[in-house]
Amino acid sequence: MKAITVQDGQIELVERQMPTPGAGQVLVKSRACGICGSDLHILHHPEEMARLAGAMAGATEEGAPAPAANAGGAGGAPEIRLGHEYCAEVVAHGPGAEGAPPVGARVCSIPFLIAPDAGPMGMVGVGLSEGVYGGMSEYFLLQSEFLLPVPDGLDDAGAAMAEPLAVALHFVTRSEMAPSQVALVVGCGPIGLFTIEALKLRGVSRIIASDPHPGRRAIAEALGAASVLDPGVDNVMARAAEAAGETGEALAVFECSGATAVIPPLVAEAPANTRIVVGGVHTTPLTIDPGLAMLKEIDLRFAFVYSPEEYAEALQALGDGRVAWRRLVTGKVGVDGVADAFRVLSAPSDHVKIIVEPWREGGLEAFA
Repeated sequence: MKAITVQDGQIELVERQMPTPGAGQVLVKSRACGICGSDLHILHHPEEMARLAGAMAGATEEGAPAPAANAGGAGGAPEIRLGHEYCAEVVAHGPGAEGAPPVGARVCSIPFLIAPDAGPMGMVGVGLSEGVYGGMSEYFLLQSEFLLPVPDGLDDAGAAMAEPLAVALHFVTRSEMAPSQVALVVGCGPIGLFTIEALKLRGVSRIIASDPHPGRRAIAEALGAASVLDPGVDNVMARAAEAAGETGEALAVFECSGATAVIPPLVAEAPANTRIVVGGVHTTPLTIDPGLAMLKEIDLRFAFVYSPEEYAEALQALGDGRVAWRRLVTGKVGVDGVADAFRVLSAPSDHVKIIVEPWREGGLEAFA
């Protein structure tokens, strides 16, 4: 079968043996898989991601971070078989998985396989780990007990959007904000735009969005953001603080840009009692003024992954037609065009979310 891998900053299309499902697993055929900002981060910052993988694997007896599990390659980074935003079709059942959806059923799943020897979590990430095929492979493995049927009428690409929407729902959960509060979404890439949708699902209507790209600001406005700002022209925090002040409630800020340099100014400029949820992928250290944050009682939180319940909520919302996911999906590509799609997404462009269809070949084209 064909598979997409990344190692030491290189995207490769490789031929690999089709995996065999083990106990409690199913073999699936990938029907659609989104390219995520995390995939881009793995491509462009392999050393930082390997360092974090080692830290997540646990600590040594001396308390120092353990080395990255299975780290290899000339540059020390592992080979990652990409794809964790997917919709798939059941092909075969492993032992003990006979109760899973039948062959031919379309399914989604949180991107994890149970692996008791994999460290504190007891799981490994699908499309995020060495040795585990992801949704950009023609075929890959999923855990039978995590499978959810795709709602009737929901396109493959739409079902694949359950994962990023679940991420955004978790951001909102972490904020603990009330529907009456004002939300500021900083960065209108895929996760920022899905955060707007997640806020709406949770009843929040006072949403301010900020992004330097006019196309992404237009999508944010179409999704229902009450105010859309250009950080190169507008004083974003002042506008958000004014809107929050009119409600008499604290501001909630969602950092979705992935630009580490924006976090210290957010802390410095935010009004008192602001809660900032950092959801963008950040792997480099930063410095903030803790004294200023203390005086203003800024609440700085970080969000990572989501719960199975949030994933199920996301899939159901997509199936019910309550999320305008088509506004975010701008392109699609066959398995042989993935490297070019990554190149396009790595530079400023009008593309937001590109869907990989590993079952076919073909270059980047508009999504219809």
